[in-house]
Amino acid sequence: MSIDGAPDTEQLVACSAAHAALLAQMHAACFAVPWSAPGFEGLLSSGGASALILTADGDAEEPCGFILWRTAADETEIVTLGVVPEYRGRGLGAALTNAVLERARAARATAMYLEVAENNGHARRLYEELGFKQAGRRRDYYKSNGGSADAIIYRRSIE
Repeated sequence: MSIDGAPDTEQLVACSAAHAALLAQMHAACFAVPWSAPGFEGLLSSGGASALILTADGDAEEPCGFILWRTAADETEIVTLGVVPEYRGRGLGAALTNAVLERARAARATAMYLEVAENNGHARRLYEELGFKQAGRRRDYYKSNGGSADAIIYRRSIE
């Protein structure tokens, strides 16, 4: 199954709690402050969250990126999204976001939310290109290496 916005050779794999270690490994490759495997396992086993892994050639041994989200009532929140560094710049973040938009629409969600570090210009541009608008700010939310960055909250209506 190819996905919109991604090369035909990439495939989406639905995750379960059994994918927690792989998700944690990919998260560590993408972010300075990684999430733990037990953290991913807890989210995925709670029944409230879902995740997808994007793999090269449908090979689970070659993951390219991931996205984790949850839907409650008529709102969907992207909790985390990452593209492994060597696969960046290929439109995979947009493809993952669009895949969740499709699922949110099918779940009858009317809005999607996410937050991103103010200093993450690449991610902010991606979300703005996908129609997300700034809806708020959390001061000093992200902490790393003795510094901090605000979280910018984004919202997008789902038609």
